[in-house]
Amino acid sequence: MSKIAICVTGGHYLNWYNGHFYRWLHTFCNENNNYEPYIISWKTEENVPKQIRQAFKDKIFYRENEGLDWGCYNYFYNMMKESGDINNYDYFMFLHDDILIKDFNWAKFLITHLENN
Repeated sequence: MSKIAICVTGGHYLNWYNGHFYRWLHTFCNENNNYEPYIISWKTEENVPKQIRQAFKDKIFYRENEGLDWGCYNYFYNMMKESGDINNYDYFMFLHDDILIKDFNWAKFLITHLENN
């Protein structure tokens, strides 16, 4: 079974459809342990809702908003590469937190499609 890291950036948290994306991310990753969430926050820790901090604990990394989404993704990639953790994953998904999830299992469908094509 493939191991997938989901890297999320943004600062909407609970302000985007009442936290729709983060509820999906937390539930989906808890129910599918081969998907691991990482949040690259351009908001300071004290400005991230307590509910989000408690749900994702040590999977939230804080940095300045330099380079917008691409800067956050680059930060995550370099962090994974430098730590050697990049070798622990078969796939990486890079997402912004302002998307609406229509199908709860869309991430599984994406990985299946990648593996079969």
